[in-house]
Amino acid sequence: MAAPVILLDQSIPDFFQWEAWQIAPGASNDPTAWSITGLPSGVTFDAVTGRISGAAIFPGLFQVRVVASNSDGPSDPAFFAVEIRRSAATPPSTALDVRIDLDTLAVTVVGGDAKLGALLKLASDRILQITFVRGGVVADLALTAMGFGFKADETQPGPLLSGTTWRKYGTGTSAFYRLYVQVANDALPFDGPADDSTPAADALTRSELCEGIAEITWAEINPFAVGPSSLAGKSLNFLATIERNLP
Repeated sequence: MAAPVILLDQSIPDFFQWEAWQIAPGASNDPTAWSITGLPSGVTFDAVTGRISGAAIFPGLFQVRVVASNSDGPSDPAFFAVEIRRSAATPPSTALDVRIDLDTLAVTVVGGDAKLGALLKLASDRILQITFVRGGVVADLALTAMGFGFKADETQPGPLLSGTTWRKYGTGTSAFYRLYVQVANDALPFDGPADDSTPAADALTRSELCEGIAEITWAEINPFAVGPSSLAGKSLNFLATIERNLP
């Protein structure tokens, strides 16, 4: 058997930002592994089947490189371009509405559960739609970086889950920020099946939970004439829970 030869349709359609889509590249000679780079944030691939799927967070033109492999080695790389068109600034239904009070640094998850806090699902993506508030008024910050960290408790040296991909929308009192978090760490310390009294439990789908704490960090351009060029900010810790479905 020879190395795979990729059979890729070059007429890839355009997609809109937040639109869910999938592509399944093919190859001859029974590939057993795939390597794909250049995908937009929010879109992933299956390393065994090569199937590409997801919903792109940001618009733009993306050059994607595809390689398939079997026991005889890798294929020659194949390339295709996919264009993500800008859509309206309406967040996907899975977005969490998060408010940060700059006076107290407290975080409020709008509509969050009192017991579970910000609920995220393993093997899926989450959008945190973040609004900063100062003195009860929406604040428009000139940010240069934004991040999210999650850990099971304060004793852990670093976050078990993180996210640093973000984008700003709107200006003035309409300003908000979307922070993308990929929930893909299967080494999280899950505590066993969810209690039936929690919203995470479902009559048809059993799940287990990893309860912990999260924080949001950011860097802002210093608006003052003195001091460092960038000012670091960090929210207070807030309750967050990762849910994993059981077979």
